[in-house]
Amino acid sequence: MINKDSFKGWKDYIKLSTPSMLMSLIEGGSFELLIIFSGLISVEALAGSVLLNNISFVTYMVPLGVSIAASALIGGELGKSNAREARYLYYCTLIIGVVTGVVLSIIVLLFRESVLGLYTDNEEVIKFATPSVIPLALLIFFDSIQASLKGVFRSVGKQDEAALIILFTFGLIQNTLSPLLAFYYELDLVGLWTGCSVSS
Repeated sequence: MINKDSFKGWKDYIKLSTPSMLMSLIEGGSFELLIIFSGLISVEALAGSVLLNNISFVTYMVPLGVSIAASALIGGELGKSNAREARYLYYCTLIIGVVTGVVLSIIVLLFRESVLGLYTDNEEVIKFATPSVIPLALLIFFDSIQASLKGVFRSVGKQDEAALIILFTFGLIQNTLSPLLAFYYELDLVGLWTGCSVSS
């Protein structure tokens, strides 16, 4: 039954959840802007960018799981005042993030055409998107590390700082550098995804 007690503690929840929500909105919105910019280049660029976007989201699921686990485990240890174990778990999270990024990047690089072929059989789109797999692999590597470490920020209640970093990197750097490289320097799809990988 809903009563007055149902609304107690909401201020704390909102204070903790708002920065996390902003991180997701800024990061997700920046990727959506890549799709919009791709459509301004050509139909093939749009199709290629959708492929690259899908691959980046699928590979992101692995470090996202690491992030959730890190948040729960580190937060639990800090709640027990066990800073030493929390620090150990932080280093484990960092190592897992790096290893995950390396493995996923290598897989995407080595099997680039096969991976792109999972999403389409259009050879023209695959050919157009293939050069952009290199910046995508860099994005996957750095994204794996930063996604894993977001869980650490959440576990220590530092979402505000993480949200500011995401705002600066994705919101400012990516949304400025990607169109600059794509349109001004005429690097097209490679430029868009290079700007994205640099911002990670």
